[in-house]
Amino acid sequence: MRERREQLLFIVVAALVAFLTFDKLQAGYVRARVSAPAVLPATELTLPASVSLGGREVGASGARREGAFAPPRELLPLDVLDLPAPPLPLVDIRLPAIDPGVADPMAYRLPAQDFGALELPEQTPGDAPESSADDLDGGFAVGEQSSALASPDEQQNFDDLYDWIVRAGSTRRTYGRILNDDIYGLKSRLGEAVTFQQITTRNGRPLGLPLEMERIEVLEFGLARTFENLYHQRSRALGQGSGSVRARTELALEMLAVADQHEQAVAFAEQEAQLAWDNSPSDPGAARLLAVVRRAANDLEGQLSVYADTEARGFSDAPLLSDHALLARRLGLSGRAQSLVQAALAVSNTAAEVFLVQGLLAADEGDHPGALRAFERISVGHLRFSPPFAERQERAADLARGVSLLALGRSQDARREADRVLVQDPDNVKALRLLGAVRAVDGDYKAAADAFGSALVLRPDSAALLTAAGLAAWRLGDGAGALRLLERARDAEPWQALRPTLALAVLHEDARRMTRARDLYDEALALVPDDPDALYRLGRLQRWSGDPETAHTTLRRALRLGGADLLLLAELGLASLLSDEALAANGYLREALRFAASDGQVLWLLGITHLKEGDLLGAVDRLEQAISSGAAGAHNALGVARYRLGDAEAALDHFDEVERAYAGQAEHSQAVFAAAQAVAIRDNLSKRQWVDGFGRNSIQNGWTENQWDGSPRVLLAAAGVSIAGRMEKPREDERPGLSRSVEGRVVVSVEAAMAASGPGDSRFGLSVTHRQVKGSLGRLPKGRLEIWVDASGQVRLSALDNFETKLLDGVSSGVRVAPGSRVVLGIERVDAVNGSFSFLIDGQRVGEPVTLKSMRDLSRNNLFIDVWAEAAPGRATDVVVDLVRIVQLP
Repeated sequence: MRERREQLLFIVVAALVAFLTFDKLQAGYVRARVSAPAVLPATELTLPASVSLGGREVGASGARREGAFAPPRELLPLDVLDLPAPPLPLVDIRLPAIDPGVADPMAYRLPAQDFGALELPEQTPGDAPESSADDLDGGFAVGEQSSALASPDEQQNFDDLYDWIVRAGSTRRTYGRILNDDIYGLKSRLGEAVTFQQITTRNGRPLGLPLEMERIEVLEFGLARTFENLYHQRSRALGQGSGSVRARTELALEMLAVADQHEQAVAFAEQEAQLAWDNSPSDPGAARLLAVVRRAANDLEGQLSVYADTEARGFSDAPLLSDHALLARRLGLSGRAQSLVQAALAVSNTAAEVFLVQGLLAADEGDHPGALRAFERISVGHLRFSPPFAERQERAADLARGVSLLALGRSQDARREADRVLVQDPDNVKALRLLGAVRAVDGDYKAAADAFGSALVLRPDSAALLTAAGLAAWRLGDGAGALRLLERARDAEPWQALRPTLALAVLHEDARRMTRARDLYDEALALVPDDPDALYRLGRLQRWSGDPETAHTTLRRALRLGGADLLLLAELGLASLLSDEALAANGYLREALRFAASDGQVLWLLGITHLKEGDLLGAVDRLEQAISSGAAGAHNALGVARYRLGDAEAALDHFDEVERAYAGQAEHSQAVFAAAQAVAIRDNLSKRQWVDGFGRNSIQNGWTENQWDGSPRVLLAAAGVSIAGRMEKPREDERPGLSRSVEGRVVVSVEAAMAASGPGDSRFGLSVTHRQVKGSLGRLPKGRLEIWVDASGQVRLSALDNFETKLLDGVSSGVRVAPGSRVVLGIERVDAVNGSFSFLIDGQRVGEPVTLKSMRDLSRNNLFIDVWAEAAPGRATDVVVDLVRIVQLP
């Protein structure tokens, strides 16, 4: 019987539970039938599924939706910050190198000498040079008076400029011109009369008619000591035959030595070389001399004819073949030059000239170790150079060895070679140039500038020296001096203006004159369209100017023409990153690591590439390598990677490291980024939040439904809470929706995600209000901030202070919301001390902050948060609120 009663009781209870359950389901079904507005997809202000922040696992906001028996709301850390991408490193620029020059023994000139001090042969009958007819400002009208009244210095000057005679019965010289044919042999023709045109020494003009005087009337005569007369005087004294070859060779070399002072010197040197070759046609040295002189005269055809003649005559001379190889090298015919070197080696493997040319060819190809081995064969084997260029070529070999040593990073050894040459020849321009380049590599730009200055004294019109001196001045910080020198370098040799033009462009780029730099790079490419260095620099400037796509194209062209190097590949990787081509950037940067596996900048860029691809662990690995290689700025990217992995404390440590590394450089982009992210993360960790994803139960826990007869109702909707219905009885300072109070001192910001169902009459928004009793009027809004969307979609702002002061009254924010779009409206406290607040739209501040005196101190007051929607009287509204996020201090 007892068991039967228990069974009946169980059945009754079960039936009652079933009835109640059905009633609740039916009520839910009725509510669910209320039409829900269409909500466009937008960024959700919810936590991700799982976040490890500060060593604590936090579930998604959906896991915290409150039920009928939900525990008290838990304050959780703020959502993980969406840290921006770290700033990219500044890739080193390929600085314009100070060229030490390439040794070319056949281009060497002897040190300039005072040709007036050349030793003259004793005067013999027939020796007399002709005047150069140079004008002299000043002097005397009559030559006979000039010698009597002139000072010794003036007397010497007249002797250098004019021919002269001493008439019989006089001791004074009369100046003018001797007009006889073959004046150099006049003294040997004793019976020939002297035809003399007297001139005024004041301006060199003829004085009367020429005089023809018998030799008996002329006691003594002489020729002006001009360059031409001195040369002919010496040449006439050398005679003919094989015995004169050596003397004529020396005279030809002396003429070459002063070729930069006298235009006729090269022609005189060629005459002497031709005479030496004619007097000794089987002498290879004479053939070499003639070829070198014709090179100095820029007579390429004549130089080639010498080598063709010697080949036709069957000469087998290693130095001569080496000179021919040098010519082929100068013309860019490296294959022909190599074949001539091999032919020279077949003739003799002990000729120093052969190994000098072999080393120069290896250096041209960038094989400096091979070049150094060839040069060492000369010194170790004690090989000798053949005359007439032995001394010059020995110095050329020393300098070429120094250039290769410098290219291999052995600057001290290179300096030793330059000093060795300068001890023997203090005015050797190429040695001074090499010394300057060595000093520049060692970082002593003051000494480098001094060396280049000494060289410029000897060769003031050398474009290469002017360029080197300009670069040294630039590195010393003398921008004006560098600019002046480089401009002179461009004008000195316009046909070889590429290097000074590029250096000048780098100078303007360093001064941030980007437009001028761009023009100069274009000029350089107009000179040499396929110059890889110009393309590299132009591409780098294009990337810096914000055009990474064009920069990538230009840099690819430089890569194709000039081959890969570390800085070019790094620039390509950087341009690809800026073009959002992370995969291509990865390829370029991995290739760059083949040149320098521990280069900090490349590893840094590669780490950012992994970060952009989402490979956080790969990014951490590369960035740690970059930091160990000295790239302190990589701490920024590593901090971002660590934060995205959920380790906020480690991220802060890295950002702090950046601030220490860039101490004293507060405006540097890396320091600015690190400081901003550290502040944001610490602020994030110091605050707590709750997120109400609205459902019926959440309304019952803390939120109040603000509605009355004749106002829209608060109903359960599929996407949250719907404020829907016709607005019939509006109330002043009260709007239908949801409301709650929060302790004022802890509130940092409030955000509400809302959306209207479509075009219509709804206006909806978010309000934060501080209420206070005002006399007999009761509790009134003392301070209120409102942000709302009107019926046209405009987002408007209002601010009320001290009950009556309207700081903002429906001011447009300049933002329009599309009909039916979901928008997140927010109000944020900017400064708790002075009561400053900002308005937020989708997390971004709009407008200027407003300051409410009435909301400065909220330590003992609550703030009322209202999420509302309304329409004009008689109009309907339909707005969905799906989320409210409140951030507060712990």
